[in-house]
Amino acid sequence: MENEEYDILRSSIREFVSREIEGKSLEIEKNGISKEITRAIAAQGFLGATFPENMGGSNLDMGAYSIILQETARVSPSLAVKILLLNSVAGELLKESGEKEIAQSLITGEDEIGVAFSEVLNGTHEEKLPVKDNGKIRGSRETVMNSGGKYLLTAVEGDKNDLVLVKDGLKTMDVKHQLGFRGFRISQVSIESGDFTEICSGGSGRFSAILDGIGVEISSVALGISYGALNKALDYAKVRTTFQRPLKDYSPVSSSLSDVLSEIEILQNYLEKAPEMDPKHIMMLKNRSLDLMRRTTKLALQVHGGYGYIQDFGVEKFYRDSMTLSSLLVNRQRDSLKLAEYVFETPSGTI
Repeated sequence: MENEEYDILRSSIREFVSREIEGKSLEIEKNGISKEITRAIAAQGFLGATFPENMGGSNLDMGAYSIILQETARVSPSLAVKILLLNSVAGELLKESGEKEIAQSLITGEDEIGVAFSEVLNGTHEEKLPVKDNGKIRGSRETVMNSGGKYLLTAVEGDKNDLVLVKDGLKTMDVKHQLGFRGFRISQVSIESGDFTEICSGGSGRFSAILDGIGVEISSVALGISYGALNKALDYAKVRTTFQRPLKDYSPVSSSLSDVLSEIEILQNYLEKAPEMDPKHIMMLKNRSLDLMRRTTKLALQVHGGYGYIQDFGVEKFYRDSMTLSSLLVNRQRDSLKLAEYVFETPSGTI
């Protein structure tokens, strides 16, 4: 795509999100992403953004896909991460599995798929993986993202550490209080299934490789969250008064928000060039985007004062989701070591 085409696409997606999603963002936080919203984003091609056309996808390039993630994250981080999980994680594996019909049912929003890779993000294999024995898979996964659906992707115990697509026999545990990404369920899932497809061996390693390769996507969501939180803070600073003056008139408030906007727009320019970047600079972009996201969402909460913690104001979700994104889709220690290795051109920071 050319720059003009990206601008048209961004404008179109922003209009759709404003019209169809923004007014329902509080409902998403309270009750989850509804089937109606899922069908709406499926109709726009978001759920199949990176899938090939022969599987029913849109086959978009990284620049266009990044715009989808940014614009949805501005309003609903949960929705953006749901799109990311299907396209960047599950989608990569479904392409390998050859499960065309399953892929099409997910792209249309008819079915849902959960993904379990917490053993990779924890940096250890302390969580006991399900066991494959006598043609059946038995066990459980403690942290399944987008749980409650018809399918599940998980690694299993064994010499081959196979990565499998489980097609039935899933029981999702109830969630009492979920901190982040309340638009979809994150919970424990028990498994007892004889219907599954083996995708590849070295399942945990395959998940690691996928997660290491989604730096652009994570940066896109992080910047979208930053923009969303900042816009809430800017709007509030214009109308909230203290001592008969709006908050924007006070230098500490205006300077802090202006500085953050400057950082966001600088990183936005880098993100637009990300598809041509090497792994080192993508890692740097991801690192800076995540750091800025955490600082921006905290600042937006502070600008709102006590009102920021009230769900109806719509700003606290950005802070919660920024912390959850940093925990569930990023291994900060491993990323820091990789970045140090890029910088020093040899393994570094190990002491």
